Amino acid sequence: MSAGLRSSRMLLVLPLCLVPVASIASGLLPEPTSQAIRYQHSQDWFWCADHLMGLAIPLLVLFSGLAARLADWCYRLSGNRWFLAIAFFAITYATIDFSLSLPLAFWEGYVNEHRFGLGTGSPGQWMKEQFVGYVATLIGVSLLTWVPYFFMRATPRLWWLWSAVAFVPVFILIQVVSPIWIAPLTSRFEPLADKSLEAKIDALAARAGVSRPTILVKDESRTSKLPNAGVRGMFGTTRIVFNDNLIEMTDERELLVVLAHEIGHYVHADVWKFMSIQAGLLLAGFWLAHWLGRPAISRFESRLRFSSLSSIASLPLLYLAFNLAVLATTPAVNAFIRNVEHNADLFAIDLTHDNEAAMSVIRKAAKLYWYVPNPGWFRRNFRTDHPPLDERARSLVTYQPKDLSPAGTRTSP
Repeated sequence: MSAGLRSSRMLLVLPLCLVPVASIASGLLPEPTSQAIRYQHSQDWFWCADHLMGLAIPLLVLFSGLAARLADWCYRLSGNRWFLAIAFFAITYATIDFSLSLPLAFWEGYVNEHRFGLGTGSPGQWMKEQFVGYVATLIGVSLLTWVPYFFMRATPRLWWLWSAVAFVPVFILIQVVSPIWIAPLTSRFEPLADKSLEAKIDALAARAGVSRPTILVKDESRTSKLPNAGVRGMFGTTRIVFNDNLIEMTDERELLVVLAHEIGHYVHADVWKFMSIQAGLLLAGFWLAHWLGRPAISRFESRLRFSSLSSIASLPLLYLAFNLAVLATTPAVNAFIRNVEHNADLFAIDLTHDNEAAMSVIRKAAKLYWYVPNPGWFRRNFRTDHPPLDERARSLVTYQPKDLSPAGTRTSP
């Protein structure tokens, strides 16, 4: 890709970050502070920078000829063994991507969060989390990168379809393995000490049809002030997990509403919806690489120094196609997820019949997260996968809760 075209992409993306934030309309939430607006603007700029890096790094590796040189080196290192060469190349590229992205990630995930008073951990703790994620990435890419290249050889015309299908079991495995073996590598999970509260959470889950989940508290306050919760696991590994700072920042009613929202995701099988989105994005990325990759390689072969998409040197091209697919579909994906989150909000009210506690949670979130309740066009379409807080507040005020059947489905009042 020419420097002029890259510059035009930057000029197209960067003005989106300058769209002003709209003021709130309902009056249900406090006006956003100037610091909240500054924080959200900083997040918009980081979003732009992240996506530009996602395009720039693979382009740099491809058009510098580094990908072709690395491929030759990996084949020599592996003794011309195809699988090992792909694993070596995938590890090397992941290391390059991690190294080049790390300064921006540190600025975004550590410096900026501490600047606005949201981070609490040390640089060492932050680096440990990044390193664990990096090692997990190396293991994953070394074991899985061969898949699309195998199908490129076996079914050149439909490799993009079969490759995406082959990754579906991997997504399922990650959902089972991650909360049990990966998450504890960077955080400590302990049983809830308050047994009375534990009994109420268990009863809440039972009313929604979730039987005997494991209830755990995560020590998130070591690194962040931001509370969070979730229902994790599949196939008998169900865990209700919430951060220790969520207990500190909510009363019992508010906590139960937050957990009811997360239980709603579990009851609605939203994890399967999210995995479908992942598979769809992977399919779109592979298809884009198939559709554009061959003519691009033919056009720029002298600079790329490889002549076939099935060459392992094309791996940055696959990453580039996937990043483009993610960027192009972001508004549609965010709109879908906002609807999923809205349904979870309504489920929480149906389960608890506590609109007041839910509104209290929204008000606290508006202050704690430096949220701007009613964001502008850019943030709504490209940045937020949850309904704006002002919209959620209006919904919670007007919604009349329904009763739930024992299976967790709504029934008429």
